[in-house]
This record gives sequence, structure tokens and C-alpha cells, in this order.
Amino acid sequence: MDNPFRRIFIALPVNDDVIIQSLSSVVDNLTKYRSILKIVSPINYHITVKFFGQVESNIVESLTESFLSLTQLNMVNYNIDKISAFSTKGNPSVIWAGLKCSEEPLINIINSINELSLLFKFPVEKRKFIPHLTLARIKNNEKVPLELKNYLNSNIELKSFSSVFNELILFESILKKTGPEYKKLGVINLI
Repeated sequence: MDNPFRRIFIALPVNDDVIIQSLSSVVDNLTKYRSILKIVSPINYHITVKFFGQVESNIVESLTESFLSLTQLNMVNYNIDKISAFSTKGNPSVIWAGLKCSEEPLINIINSINELSLLFKFPVEKRKFIPHLTLARIKNNEKVPLELKNYLNSNIELKSFSSVFNELILFESILKKTGPEYKKLGVINLI
């Protein structure tokens, strides 16, 4: 029997080789902790704009059509700003690269996605949007060594390269033992 739900999200893909290369020294350092980390493959780098979660399969086609009808969305200039982590009870849970983005086009994209969400009765995120690129997640119940915590708090120096998001993509996330596989359901070329 087919699954009645599909994991759906909207993202800005990070596909600039210069940006990916600029993060390689950080990722290389994180590989020392591979036993406690799930490191994100560079081919999966993206900025999640909206995570819908489990969506009923019978509305995914309508959601895709409505997504593809979004127009007049502009490219977003960005650069990597910092390396940081989201914490749970004082321990890092997600390690990420923060981005500085051109605000107006990003706000327009977020507003359009919020309207789309309301159309399909999905809640609109109330927290301030923090553009971030997930580099690694801490595996469940793993203790984060002090050395890694200190590294994350060390104001990691990054070369600042600029790039642009030129696509907005509706993805389906298919969870596998080897990690998530992202299937493109719809692509909007930003102008």
C-alpha cells in the first residue's frame, strides 16, 4: 500500500561550488566527530524556507501546482556569515552556517510561501526566519565533547564569498537508512 503521507518542504538550494568549497575546512574538522554526527552531503545543501512535514499524498499535486504559480520572485544574494549551532538543553543539536541575505527578495519569497501555506491550511512560522545551511546533526542521545563545543564557539574564520539563490524548489524528502533523498517536485527560476 502506498504511504498516505509525504514529507514536503520548500528550499533555496546551495549549488555554488565556491560557497561549498569555502565550507570544506569546517566540514573537514567536523569529520573528526563522525561517530556522533550525521554530516550533510554537499549535494543536499539548501536553506529550508518552509517545512510542511507530513502532507497527505492526495493534496501534494495541488500544492505543487499552486507552488509553481508563484511569480515575480527575485534572486537572493547571500554570503556565509558564521558557523553556529542550535542547542537543546545546552548541548548542540544542529551545526549550521549562517547566511546574510538581501532582505527584500527574501522577505517577498517568505511572504509568498506564507500565503501558499495559509491556502492549504498549514501554519505560518511565527519565529523570525534565520537563513542557515545545516552542515551536521548530532546523533540521538550522543554526548558532545567539550573540544567540539569549543570549536563551535571559537568564531570560526571563513572567507566571505558572495553568491545568489536563483531557484526555489518544492522537495519531497524520502527518508532512507543512508540519509534523506530529496526529490524535486517543482522548480521556480527566480528572476
